[in-house]
Amino acid sequence: MSGRCAAPPAGPSSAGSGLWPETARLAELGYRLRQAEWGQGFASESAAALVNWGFENAGYDTIVACTMAVNNPSRRVMEKLGMRHTRTVDVTGPDIFPGCEQGEVWYELNRADWKGTGPPSP
Repeated sequence: MSGRCAAPPAGPSSAGSGLWPETARLAELGYRLRQAEWGQGFASESAAALVNWGFENAGYDTIVACTMAVNNPSRRVMEKLGMRHTRTVDVTGPDIFPGCEQGEVWYELNRADWKGTGPPSP
């Protein structure tokens, strides 16, 4: 889990969400939407469902997520889930694009802090 910036979605098939296991007890949450789908609650709903599944069914103790520091809507999704900002990582490399210079922010939610209440309210 190092500093990296993901390019914005491009193309009709670049939307989705998932939990990626890092260890048996830790998973990384990710979601990407087409611009036409932004602001409709899809990220919040799918992320909440995945977090609930991760704690209830997969047995994870911690779920983490990251985004560009300038991506305030994505940060808000993480915060509505109850995730806490844990660190900001510098992003370097030849392929960075505007916004990456602000860094990448990491959020985390532990089982003990999880409410398990379903999708967050707006």
